[in-house]
Amino acid sequence: MVAPEFTKSFKELLDAEGFKDYRIIKRDVQKDIDRSHWRSTVRKARRHRRKISSASEFSINEYHNYDAIVDYLNKITEEYSNLTMKFDIGDTFEGRKLVGIKIGSKVRKFKPAVFIDAGIHSREWIAPASALYLINKSNRNFG
Repeated sequence: MVAPEFTKSFKELLDAEGFKDYRIIKRDVQKDIDRSHWRSTVRKARRHRRKISSASEFSINEYHNYDAIVDYLNKITEEYSNLTMKFDIGDTFEGRKLVGIKIGSKVRKFKPAVFIDAGIHSREWIAPASALYLINKSNRNFG
């Protein structure tokens, strides 16, 4: 692959070295890359823009933005109301609600608990994904 600004000198080099039997397969690879990237971006945007109608529609196997995660937590608490409760923790610097979810029976008042903190740093995508996985498994197995 040769950058467009070097194509002419590269052809001259090939000719000078005796390479006569060559052909150009793609004149503009970047155009194909841009087109592919654009399609991928549009697909992802559509997927994240679409509101889920049930928790089972939410894919644990892909990255989700904040709004999609909150939407999922809302669906979980609706569908598993006997087992889950969503609560507000406070607000972000940007004014968005910080939410938590409690999973467990509402029978005993004092019982052992596990606190999972995920999503503190915006670029650490694996922590929210791991927490969502645990939420998903807990509700599906015990709900």
